[in-house]
Amino acid sequence: AVNSFFKYDLTTGNFKQYNLDTDNKYSPNNTIACMLEDTEGVVWIATLGSLLRFDPSTEKVEKIDQRDGLPSNQVNSIIEDIQGNLWVNTSGGLAKLNKNAPRDEWNFIGFDAKDGMQGSNSSSASWTGSDGIIVVGGSDGITTFYPGKINEVKPDIVLLDIKVSDVSLISDSSVVKLDKSIMETEELLLSYSENNLSFEFASIHFSRPEKNKLLFKLDGFNDRWIVADRNFATFTNLAPGEYTFSVKGSSGDGIWNDTGKSIRIIISPPLWKTWWAYGFYILLFAAGIFGIDRFMRNRLIRKERERSRAFKLEQSKKIEKAYNELKSTQSQLIQSEKMASLGELTAGIAHEIQNPLNFVNNFSEINKELLVEMKVEMNKGNLEEANSIVNDLIGNEEKINHHGKRADAIVKGMLQHSRTSSGSKEPTNINALADEYLRLAYHGLRAKDKSFNADFQTDFDPALPKINVIPQDIGRVLLNLINNAFYAVNERSKKN
Repeated sequence: AVNSFFKYDLTTGNFKQYNLDTDNKYSPNNTIACMLEDTEGVVWIATLGSLLRFDPSTEKVEKIDQRDGLPSNQVNSIIEDIQGNLWVNTSGGLAKLNKNAPRDEWNFIGFDAKDGMQGSNSSSASWTGSDGIIVVGGSDGITTFYPGKINEVKPDIVLLDIKVSDVSLISDSSVVKLDKSIMETEELLLSYSENNLSFEFASIHFSRPEKNKLLFKLDGFNDRWIVADRNFATFTNLAPGEYTFSVKGSSGDGIWNDTGKSIRIIISPPLWKTWWAYGFYILLFAAGIFGIDRFMRNRLIRKERERSRAFKLEQSKKIEKAYNELKSTQSQLIQSEKMASLGELTAGIAHEIQNPLNFVNNFSEINKELLVEMKVEMNKGNLEEANSIVNDLIGNEEKINHHGKRADAIVKGMLQHSRTSSGSKEPTNINALADEYLRLAYHGLRAKDKSFNADFQTDFDPALPKINVIPQDIGRVLLNLINNAFYAVNERSKKN
């Protein structure tokens, strides 16, 4: 068939066609040369443009060509050996494939004229015997071989040299001193400036050595296996860190030495990139952040303190101003209160003053008459009568003096009560102050209520010394206490 094949269902008797050019995945020359169903039920299709793998369970077609390792894209025949390997006969030679290996590990091993095959094989004839022999036809005859007798000795993988910045560690030990040979060295410690590395290696196998293969990788840089074209690998500007260089290879018969050779490479970071340097940077950064934070906090605290101090100062000024105004108002209220109470006392006090003044006036008139009478008696020569009149005059003068002092005390009490307090303490006779305000209270109540009357007695300690007080303040206290006492007594007398 050309560009298509059919599947026949034995149960239904129906055919199903698969067109190889439906989605243009395959090359134009898809003429089918032959087909093979392997022991696992997978169908392999040989075309003149590629090898195709058809899985009946999924009905998917997979293309395999020179990019996957085939010697040529023209496939003439396919045969499976008794080990399950696939042998693909192409125009470029015979290729062996271990199809049971994972797909990403598929590897074709080629055999051509150098290995005893015919140079150009365009025949599709192939056959396998019961003993495992494979017969492949060609334009120049047939080729026979036993797959199990192909040399399966693994190659030796050797590390020939390591160069650091193009300086060989073998020829110049001043770069990195090796205690062992390169093959015995398992770890290489380098500085951060020694980060340009070259590795030279080889796969040693003397059966078809020209077909030996090598793969290498550098874990930590590139974890993918790379085909070595010239047994040489170079890595430049490697960052500080840990790497593992690995190399593995196969013989020309496709026998792999997967163990290969590995060497651990440690490139130390510079001093300023070590873990403790980063720790120091972190500490320094943290200290800087902490310092800035403390600076900003202290700055904010200072501003808050200044703002609080200014606010408190302003409040203190306002409080002081309010206190002074309140004190002035209080003084005015006290003075007003005293003047009001003085007004209430005026009528009673005036009455009390009038009494001693009446005595003074009366005794003055009597003394005047007694003096006239005494003059008459003296003119008569009546000295005894004159002496009697003199004695009366003396007694009257004493009464005038007594009532004059009484009026003086009342006036002084009024002046003391109305006077603004100086706020200064001074030696004060508490007995006299109490007696004075007792009488002021009594006269004040008498002025308010003519029906008020009370008897009171005083009992002062004459030995009581003067004490240092503010007379006006103590006087107001005594006046309030005595007024309350008079009021309470008067109210109780009314109930009785």
